[in-house]
Amino acid sequence: MCKKIKCCPRCGGTFVCGAKAPSCWCEHLVIPSSLRKQLALTYKDCVCEKCLLEMGARRGKVVMD
Repeated sequence: MCKKIKCCPRCGGTFVCGAKAPSCWCEHLVIPSSLRKQLALTYKDCVCEKCLLEMGARRGKVVMD
């Protein structure tokens, strides 16, 4: 599947979403379970990397907590 250009529902900026591609930038972020829950309740679509980092995600090996 191809990567898509999306609009971030939090900041309004555009970003490349590769969620259905073989690899995506978001796979290299550690997103705490509390943040995942907040995202699911607040947004109906992907949020950009800048916003995820501002909200508490960090770069690194993905670990499900």
